[in-house]
Amino acid sequence: MILPKVMVLLILVSHPLTCEAQIPCYFLRAGCDDLCLDGLVWTGGDCEDVDECSARTDNCHARARCSNTFGSYTCTCNAGYSGDGRTCIDTNECTTGSHSCHTHAGCTNTVGSYTCSCNTGYSGNGWTCIDINECASGSHSCHTQAGCTNTAGSYTCACNDGYSGDGRTCTDINECAANTENCHTQAQCTNTVGSYTCACNAGYSGDGRTCIDNNECTSGSHSCHTHAGCTNTAGSYTCACNDGYSGNGRTCTDINECAANTDNCHAQAQCTNTDGSYTCACNAGFSGDGRTCYDINECTSGSHSCHTNAGCTNTYGSYTCACNTGYSGDGRACTDINECTAGSHSCHTHAGCTNTVGSYTCACNTGFSGDGRTCTDINECTSGLHSCHTHATCANTYGSYTCTCNTGFSGNGRSCFDGVNECLSDSHSCHSHAQCINTVGSYTCACNAGYSGDGRSCIDIDECQEGLDNCLTTHALCTNTDGSYTCSCDTGFSGDGRTYCNDINECTVGSHSCHIHAGCTNTVGSYTCACNTGFSGDGRTCLDINECTTGSHSCHTHAGCTNTIGSYTCSCNVGFRGDGTTCTDINECAEETDNCHTQAQCTNTDGSYTCACSIGFSGDGRTCIDINECTAGSHSCHAHARCTNTYGSYTCACNSGYSGDGRTCTDINECAEDTDNCDAQAQCTNTVGSYTCACNAGYSGDRRTCIDINECAEDTDNCHAQAQCTNTDGSYTCACIIGFSGDGRTCIDINECTAGSHSCHTHAGCTNTYGSYTCACNAGYRGDGRICTDINECAEDTDNCHAQAQCTNTDGSYTCACNAGYSGDGRTCIDINECTVGSHSCHTHAGCTNTMGSYTCACNTGYSGDGRTCYDINECFLGTVDCDVNALCTNTHGSYDCGCIEGFRGNGRTCDDINECSEGSDDCDDSTSVCRNTFGSFTCDCKTGYTRGPGRTCIDVNECAVDNGNCHAQAQCTNTVGSYTCTCNAGYSGDGRTCYEINPCDPTTVDCHVHAYCTVPTLGSYMCICNVGYTGDGRTCTDIDECSLGTDDCVDSRSVCSNTEGSFTCTCKPGYTRGPGRTCIDINECVQRSDDCDDITSVCHNTEGSFTCNCKTGFVRATGNTCLDINECSLGIDVCHIRAECSNTRGSYGCTCDAGYTGDGINCEDINECDGGSHDCDEGTSVCANTDGSYECGCKDGYTSGTARTCIDINECFLGTVDCHTNSECNNTLGSYECTCDAGYSGDGRNCRDIDECISGSHGCHDNAECGNTQGSYDCVCDSGYRGDGRACTDINECSEGIDDCDDSTSVCHNTDGTFTCDCMTGYTRGLGRTCIDIDECISGPHGCHPHHAECTNTAGSYMCACSDGYSGDGRTCLTINPCEPAPSECHVHASCILTSPETYTCTCNVGYSGDGITCTDINECSLGSDDCDGSTSVCSNTEGNFTCTCKAGYTRGIEGTCVAIFEPVRLSTPVVINAAMESPDSFQMSLTPADGSLGNISCYAIVVKELLGGEEISNMDSDRDYPPETMVTHEEAQNTPGKPYIALVKGGDEFDAPETVEIGSGTVSRCRGDISRRRKRKTTYDHTGDNGPLKANTQYTAFQRVFVVMDNREVYFSSPFMSPQKTAVPMTNDTPSTMSMIIISASGAFCLVLIILVIICALVIRAKRRRDNTESDTKDIEMNGFGQRTRVYATGIQSPVYEDVGLPAWAAKWQIPRNDLIIDDRVLGGGFFGEVRSGKVKKGGKITPSAIKIVKGRASLMDNRDFIEEFRNMTNVGHHPNIVALLGACYHEDVMYIAMEFLPNGDLRSYLRTARAQSESGGGALSSGQLNGFALDVAKGMKHLAKANVIHRDLAATNILLGNELVAKVSDFGLSREENVYVEISSEFRVPTRWLAIESLTHQIYTTQSDVWSFGILLWEIATLGGTPYASIKGMSLAERLEAGYRMEKPSNCDDEIYAMMLQCWSEDPKQRPTFPSLVTTLGKIAQKDKGHPSIVGDPVYYSTFIIRPEFDDN
Repeated sequence: MILPKVMVLLILVSHPLTCEAQIPCYFLRAGCDDLCLDGLVWTGGDCEDVDECSARTDNCHARARCSNTFGSYTCTCNAGYSGDGRTCIDTNECTTGSHSCHTHAGCTNTVGSYTCSCNTGYSGNGWTCIDINECASGSHSCHTQAGCTNTAGSYTCACNDGYSGDGRTCTDINECAANTENCHTQAQCTNTVGSYTCACNAGYSGDGRTCIDNNECTSGSHSCHTHAGCTNTAGSYTCACNDGYSGNGRTCTDINECAANTDNCHAQAQCTNTDGSYTCACNAGFSGDGRTCYDINECTSGSHSCHTNAGCTNTYGSYTCACNTGYSGDGRACTDINECTAGSHSCHTHAGCTNTVGSYTCACNTGFSGDGRTCTDINECTSGLHSCHTHATCANTYGSYTCTCNTGFSGNGRSCFDGVNECLSDSHSCHSHAQCINTVGSYTCACNAGYSGDGRSCIDIDECQEGLDNCLTTHALCTNTDGSYTCSCDTGFSGDGRTYCNDINECTVGSHSCHIHAGCTNTVGSYTCACNTGFSGDGRTCLDINECTTGSHSCHTHAGCTNTIGSYTCSCNVGFRGDGTTCTDINECAEETDNCHTQAQCTNTDGSYTCACSIGFSGDGRTCIDINECTAGSHSCHAHARCTNTYGSYTCACNSGYSGDGRTCTDINECAEDTDNCDAQAQCTNTVGSYTCACNAGYSGDRRTCIDINECAEDTDNCHAQAQCTNTDGSYTCACIIGFSGDGRTCIDINECTAGSHSCHTHAGCTNTYGSYTCACNAGYRGDGRICTDINECAEDTDNCHAQAQCTNTDGSYTCACNAGYSGDGRTCIDINECTVGSHSCHTHAGCTNTMGSYTCACNTGYSGDGRTCYDINECFLGTVDCDVNALCTNTHGSYDCGCIEGFRGNGRTCDDINECSEGSDDCDDSTSVCRNTFGSFTCDCKTGYTRGPGRTCIDVNECAVDNGNCHAQAQCTNTVGSYTCTCNAGYSGDGRTCYEINPCDPTTVDCHVHAYCTVPTLGSYMCICNVGYTGDGRTCTDIDECSLGTDDCVDSRSVCSNTEGSFTCTCKPGYTRGPGRTCIDINECVQRSDDCDDITSVCHNTEGSFTCNCKTGFVRATGNTCLDINECSLGIDVCHIRAECSNTRGSYGCTCDAGYTGDGINCEDINECDGGSHDCDEGTSVCANTDGSYECGCKDGYTSGTARTCIDINECFLGTVDCHTNSECNNTLGSYECTCDAGYSGDGRNCRDIDECISGSHGCHDNAECGNTQGSYDCVCDSGYRGDGRACTDINECSEGIDDCDDSTSVCHNTDGTFTCDCMTGYTRGLGRTCIDIDECISGPHGCHPHHAECTNTAGSYMCACSDGYSGDGRTCLTINPCEPAPSECHVHASCILTSPETYTCTCNVGYSGDGITCTDINECSLGSDDCDGSTSVCSNTEGNFTCTCKAGYTRGIEGTCVAIFEPVRLSTPVVINAAMESPDSFQMSLTPADGSLGNISCYAIVVKELLGGEEISNMDSDRDYPPETMVTHEEAQNTPGKPYIALVKGGDEFDAPETVEIGSGTVSRCRGDISRRRKRKTTYDHTGDNGPLKANTQYTAFQRVFVVMDNREVYFSSPFMSPQKTAVPMTNDTPSTMSMIIISASGAFCLVLIILVIICALVIRAKRRRDNTESDTKDIEMNGFGQRTRVYATGIQSPVYEDVGLPAWAAKWQIPRNDLIIDDRVLGGGFFGEVRSGKVKKGGKITPSAIKIVKGRASLMDNRDFIEEFRNMTNVGHHPNIVALLGACYHEDVMYIAMEFLPNGDLRSYLRTARAQSESGGGALSSGQLNGFALDVAKGMKHLAKANVIHRDLAATNILLGNELVAKVSDFGLSREENVYVEISSEFRVPTRWLAIESLTHQIYTTQSDVWSFGILLWEIATLGGTPYASIKGMSLAERLEAGYRMEKPSNCDDEIYAMMLQCWSEDPKQRPTFPSLVTTLGKIAQKDKGHPSIVGDPVYYSTFIIRPEFDDN
């Protein structure tokens, strides 16, 4: 039977196999051609689906989507439509409730969709609607003067303040007429629309509510000059010119301070007048504010322009630059010095020099080792670095070595031969690839096969290059190897390279790189690739052709093109329909598929459509909204009417207070109709929509009740604060109280100061006060104002004098004068730079360095001394030179010269060996030998082929005579000059050293086939044999086809044999791959992932040679291996619920319940949105009710239905359905409303009562205002004396408003609360009433004019100072006028100002200029002939103020500055010694030869003698270079300084014309002198002296001859080489001991000297051990603070002084006093632990001053010296102070240090106190309390100064306080001082003042300023006890323990509690709790003031006698 098609379909779906395999034809009773069902088509092997959708054969609706299925298709209506897909109708979402419009939006159905539009009062897209804020958007109808309040969907209106009405109609309130404004009493009120304005009256400014007097000065409305000060007055102002200007205030002219010389610019500054002042600018090189200028240190500030490789040195006002070592230039541009090329390096002669940036490096040459500066020869022989033969001897040479064969061997030393078999002994030199053949006495070497060469050198034969290989000539490559070669086939071929190379078919074997979309074509040796159709590229890379972008597609213009792999598809654009190649427009309007609004018109366009709203609506056509005429302003309602919008129209209604039809409304006049409630004493004024009431003048109230105003009681009068107010009916009167005068409204105080009724001191100022006055002492005075005393600023340390200035007190002021070494006005003291001004005494060879107050001198490099005296250092003698080891050193002034010895050349610091070889001075035969330089000589090394002959000659070696040379055995050797040749015998070829038999298989001669090879069966013949894979006779070879012959081994049925050239290949069939051997195995495509199965829809199954794709469940087979999804939804085989939607998925489907239902899609139930809370009903306004699949929202009470599900509030207030009170406001609420009483009323809104804010206190009136209640509000009125609106009241400022009576020119008005005062200005004092009178500072003081050199002139309110004649300055500082400083402007720039008297001067032109000084012109010396240039040798060139002489060509600058001819030096003959035996101990004879007369005019001959030092060689010495004339010394100096050259003998040029013998050491003196030239301006002479004193015995000498020649008006010299060294004899007379005796005596003398020194040292050691018992393990030098004295301390503790008198160090240079200026007496004033003090005098500045001179004791140790110097350093750093002992200077002479201090005649304080104690005990007068307090205060001031200088005294006691004139106490003895904040003493090697030390100092050796405070407390105790001994009952060793336990000395009975409390504070254990010295000064100063009436310390012995004195405890 025939199966139904549906069964066949089910079978195919469940078993997707082929037709034949699944259903036999007999079972169908038909063939497979008729099998396919509808929708399928037979393709030959299977039924494939027809895609009806793509073929457009479906019958789906135009509004449906076609989806292809297997064998059919489905139709699904588009969204917005419903039906079966073949019929689709529009769904009305609005009626079905399936839309998503907002609850406040309306839904409009459209074809296929719907639109949403928000309701009126809302905006949005309909899906989202938000309330329109009509207020914010401006779409409301509120009046322009009303406030808008937004509500849900609507809004409300309320009139603004100042208006009345219903909010839509608002009328203005006239506040001015209603008297409700708050304008100021001095302002005018003007009503404005909705408000009012206040404008201040003329003469006042402000906002009208607050008005103040116009201050023309601050507002800029005055006419004062720009440089004048303006002072405001009531209604006017005054003008006064500013400082720096003069005039009447309205016209002011500038004062030129610079021209008037009233400026205070610095001497190094420029004064520039400015408008109203002047500026001071420091000159270039200085910084500061112009009034004080300091030198700019450009070096430290980085503002210099020195090069980065230069050093910067600051100078006064500038700086200098000097390039660093290794660089040259001017310092601003520095370039690296190439020391290597310049010859300034110190590299060794056998080292190479390499220049580096700023330096250089040295590296020793080959054959030498070292650091480059020192190079020593490497002994290659001993170090094993040579290459000599084992049978040769190595001999080291300088820089190299030589090899010589041992006896019995021959060779060059590096190769030595004998009769031994070198081949067997392995002593041959054959190559590793050569054969050694022994010969008689030698051997030969022959290279192995595959190599060529002479056997000693064998080179691989490149068979490939020379054509000796047997590789195939085609498709093969020959590669040479070491000794052989290899053959390999070319790329693309396979084979052995020798017999065959077959082409590889890359296409079949799969080794090609063609793209997957390209075809492969095999070629010979390669292959080609070509991209498939639809692709482009080179075949290896193929890219899809995008027909869409290239424009090669056929899609319609209204269609889109989509590219696919190899093709493309077309689809019509939106708005068009068709197959993509043909597209037609869709008419959306006709087909009703548009989304235009129901109130809009649709118009079709090409591919789309447009929408336009109907008339009466606005929008975009898709959304159309009604036009609201009310909000749009297009209505015709009256301005005082309310507009209400309707759908398409509107209505009008008049506002409250108006009547009419809404389009016309008129105001109601309450005053005319008598409906107002104004008081009888008030005026009613109608306003628009309302009215106002205002009380009549003289009445006040709420305007409805008016009463009389009592101005006095209410304090609204304007009577003065010091006046009485009396009220009258409607007004009041004012009268001033007693003590004031005026009209009652203005009362002025009586000024006692101006009236002269005060009692202030003449030096005090009187200040009037309100009803009285005060007195205050003037500046510089102290007191209560009625009694004023002068302040001594100097004594109280309150002056501002410079630290380097002296303060002098004056009446009411003080003066300052700079110390010596400083200049300035005393307040600013600048150090005098003695170095730049030239006032120093430094040596010409020393540098001067300025120091603060002085300067220091330091000798230049090459000199030693103290800077004032400098001696040349003989570097040669000291050995501190850097001369080369092959150079000789010669000392020069300040330096030295180095000269290379003979045989070397260089600059002396670098001496290089002369290379005879490179210079060509050798005698080597270049044809046979090579010159090799050696150190000082050279050798001739024979070339290869030559051997040594006689001398340095080299002779030819006959190589052929020895074993045929190294020629091949089959070659002939021929000797040549220096070599030999080898020639191969007949039948052989080669170079003679290697000979090969000729090969018959030479490829150039054989005729073998290309696929054959040649072989030599017998000598001289060959045969050709075909390669494997070929057959033939060798000359003809053909390929063997192994595949056709069956000789291949392709036995696997899965492979195919393919013949190749000379071979074959076995290629696996598709689906198989290569296995072992030539087998093929199946490819598992599933495992290798080379299948094309879709893993999502099918499963891969491997088969033999292929694979299949089995479809998964839910899929059915389509074509090939493609599996298609089964759409269960479209086939209707799903099980989804009727209320669910089926959604197909790949391989399955899903079910989803519809909206409003829940479940798994198979079972769906209705959702109760009301119970589940998923509804959107507003629970506050509505109630939810569930429906089938949805829900409804019902509105609550107070709400009404809105759009959609919304409920909107009912506005009861707007509808007027409320019961609110008339004085309340209705506020709508959601669902209801509220009533709120108006402001000023209270109640529940329905009943409202007026609030009396004045009684309840809820008003906002100011504290200085009165409150008055009104209906619903209140009024505030400011009290009298205040101004404001009552809520804000401010005091009336009489001063600023100009209603005061102060005199602005003398006083300043000061406002007070309710009144004011007049305060006198500076320079004025109180007169009568409020008047102020001028103070005459010139008479009463104080003024600041110079006390001696200025005149004071009183001015109104001030004074002026003018310097006296002869002085300049500002009057306060007056300096003597030097008319030449600064230089007068009339003097020319090239002229000098010269004083003719203290007041007059003259101008004189400088040298080089002429004129009267006012005008100076340059003198042209060249044209006038006044120059001194030598016209024959130089040219004169005029310069500004001078001239220069430029040397002509051939001349150069000489020593004297003249031009001399350039000449080359000439060497003279060497002197010859006569008595070689040297019999004389003190002389020798030498023979001299005159010089060649061709030298010119010989002036003098000289013999120079030099003692040779140990190690000196004359070969290293150059007489001209090393010993110029300036290095010569005297005979005596040469005797004392060995090695120094001196002139022993001179002869005139005319005295020496023949050879003669002279004796050196004869004891004679000779002289040679004469004139060289006589010129107009100077005379040149020569003068040479010889001192031929006796020589030293047993000493080696040398000498040379020097000739002086006169050339070109100058004297030059030429010198001979040094003569051979000669040694004087040892004296052997009877009176002279023998040489041995001399040695013994000398040794004995030396021993005695050493013994004496040791005895002294031992004594020093013993004495030092008494002082110290410490030793040091190492020897070290200690420099004593820069004093030049160095002490060497040895391990034993011995100190050996090495003194160098170099003056004071730099920091102390300004205190230097010459020793001759010190006069020291024998009287010892005192002795400290480290030194003693003697009386003396100091001569300084031409004055002799008595002084105390402190000297280090003779037994002083190193530490003693250190501490002594430290004391001196501290004294220099402390500076001047009246309570510090002054330092006068210091001297360091002959190892003794002297310090000169001021002499204080009254001795130390302790001695003075004890003397006073003794005198009072014996009945003499006792010291007063004031004196004792004065001592303490003086010491405290001195210690305050020390503390400020960070100096810790450490030894503060009464014994170290000295008393000067008038018993002024001064701190002295800084022996233990330290200039530090905290000092910790490491050791305790000094005796410390135990009883004066603080606890921390006793226990931990810590010293601070606060420990000095402790000591001050002890000193205070000493003063109180008149020199008592502290802790007299306690021993020093137990003191610390007692103090730590809390013990303190008891209070002396003669001092009060305040003094003792100060002592205890000083003795606080915690240093932080102790007072500071500044606080001690303050406290003691106060005590001194009080002490006048109540003594704090009593000097009566009855009080202090109990405090004993124990001298034994005085110093410990």
